[in-house]
Amino acid sequence: MSGGGLIVGQKETGFVSVVESVELVGRQGRRTSKKPLFISWSAFSRRIASMDEFFGYEMQYFPPPFPQRWAKPFGYFIQAFRTARFIIGYQPNEVWLHCPPTFLCQLALLVRPLGGGYRIVADCHFGAFIRRWTRVPGTIWAVNRADVILVHNEESFPIADGLGVDRSKVVMLEDPPPAHLPAGSPRVANEETQPYVLVPCSFNEDEPIPVLMEAARRAPDIRILVTGSRQKAEWLGYTQDAPPNVRFTDYLALDEFEGLLSGAAVVFGLTNVEGIQLSVANEALGGNKALVLSDTTILRSMFGEAALFTLNTPEAIATALRAALDEVAQADAVIAVSPTYKASYSGLFKSFWDLAEPTSVVGVPVLLGATGGTARHSLMIDTAMRPLFAYLKARIVPTAVFAASDDWGEAAGVQASMRTDPLQSRIRAAGRDLAEITLSRPPRARAAAPADIDLEVTPFEQLLNPGP
Repeated sequence: MSGGGLIVGQKETGFVSVVESVELVGRQGRRTSKKPLFISWSAFSRRIASMDEFFGYEMQYFPPPFPQRWAKPFGYFIQAFRTARFIIGYQPNEVWLHCPPTFLCQLALLVRPLGGGYRIVADCHFGAFIRRWTRVPGTIWAVNRADVILVHNEESFPIADGLGVDRSKVVMLEDPPPAHLPAGSPRVANEETQPYVLVPCSFNEDEPIPVLMEAARRAPDIRILVTGSRQKAEWLGYTQDAPPNVRFTDYLALDEFEGLLSGAAVVFGLTNVEGIQLSVANEALGGNKALVLSDTTILRSMFGEAALFTLNTPEAIATALRAALDEVAQADAVIAVSPTYKASYSGLFKSFWDLAEPTSVVGVPVLLGATGGTARHSLMIDTAMRPLFAYLKARIVPTAVFAASDDWGEAAGVQASMRTDPLQSRIRAAGRDLAEITLSRPPRARAAAPADIDLEVTPFEQLLNPGP
């Protein structure tokens, strides 16, 4: 299928499961030198930012101006006006739309004659196909007028088909795989004096926030940080009823959020709607964080053994969070790696170990590693890292690994790298030392696995014969 400037492969089913080739055509013949435009009515989207590296569009966010739900219609008018004005002024060749809201498609079609006759790509999240959005008159008609319709997972296929979405235009473009996230600013994380669970929220209808608050009351020793609009949380009454171990951070700048994510002991993503993907799950895996997710079919299929799954009940959530924290504190060995910063380890690395329990690594084998610009920085391991873990009474592995910029280079005309082989050799040697020390020690004590939660199930006989 070739349409709307995108060339994609198409299967016999009519749905495209994988983008075989994506090419923004007509670059030479563009009527404007400006980049394609991506419109979102959210504050930020990791998916949009990640896709930008490939598609190279101009991102433009128009977040809701009012947090109150009753004021949303007025906010939509303001967002629509700002969006239309920006498109007309920008004169793009392509407009990408973050759906929902699905009526962005109607708006883009209305403005298109004044915006230069651009092509439309509708990036339809699973929420775009739920009844709240599809019952808006003309929604499916407008979506079908897009040149390309993107969906995120296979769960969307039968739903889109049932709604009458044009099968020939549907392309599945999954969220990007977990990527290493930058450390970000540790400012917000440093405000916390104990390990915490991070719960990124938008306070939408699919998030069982009251259940989370009740779970927090049942686990008063677990510190929970909830991101998202504090004003919206206050208007919905969540902050007034929150227990003392819950803190609402408000919206954070991207680097502050990444710093908070990096410092978290556990990341929790929750939803009560099947088919909803949670970008925070990818972010948590990119930050190597313990992850707890609501137990839905799509999340289990995507993250499998990489996460703990919980029912959306206070008892189950409290149990899952405690289990995740216990896993963090029960490691049989630790690999501690930090970039070199001013002849020492990074501030974020220090913040993490400041939050750790003083006895968390007593007697635990610890393998040290570091990176730096030149080999001269390798002494940082001995002058800064070893004293830190000696103070924590860890059993430090004698062999450490340092990687400088030179370790990643290759010599021209040589088949095998002259640099990476020695690095790999050092890594293997250190790994063998860590394994030998770890295997010589008994496993650390583990907390007993939580008992299965008994569910109250009404017998079929009673359902068929409810009685008077």
